[in-house]
Amino acid sequence: MVQAATLLALASAAAAALPGVPDVPYIRGPGYTSNTIEIVGGKEAEIGKHLYVSGLRVTATGKNSCGGSVIAPTVILTAGHCAEDDWAEYVSIGSHYLSGSTD
Repeated sequence: MVQAATLLALASAAAAALPGVPDVPYIRGPGYTSNTIEIVGGKEAEIGKHLYVSGLRVTATGKNSCGGSVIAPTVILTAGHCAEDDWAEYVSIGSHYLSGSTD
């Protein structure tokens, strides 16, 4: 596991250091709304089965706006556009639901 995390960190650092790669802003696709169903044909996971899954939130019980994975006790791996502008004040870890704190 440590070797995989080290390899991932090295690959990320190498990719970030590539010259000539433009900084492209993240743009949601046409027709996107917050009510859009993102997963089609999948099955709901069992509660408590994927405790490494996290969600970035503006409020403690608000809706997850970006997802991530716990890769170390104090580290969440998420997409680059999710880390822009320091908007996320809270991280929900292992929660089954996209918002709230009932589970």
